Amino acid sequence: MRREVHPHTATKIIAALDVAATLAVEQVGVTYHLSAFHPLILGSVAGATYALIKHGNTISGHILDMTDYAAEAFKRYPLSGD
Repeated sequence: MRREVHPHTATKIIAALDVAATLAVEQVGVTYHLSAFHPLILGSVAGATYALIKHGNTISGHILDMTDYAAEAFKRYPLSGD
């Protein structure tokens, strides 16, 4: 179940994901010796940014739900026996 996310929080999450996606695409370009203006690089960055802007609230809600789930799981099953 997705919860409502404050707009400022959603913007911060989407900006962080956009930076991470851009850096990942850049690493692929460096690995395969593609220029920054290669259609694959430009399309990937533009597509990721578009998807994050268009579906930002949904993505942010799911990410916050995952973090809540992980926090609850860590409380139930601590790693170090705390």
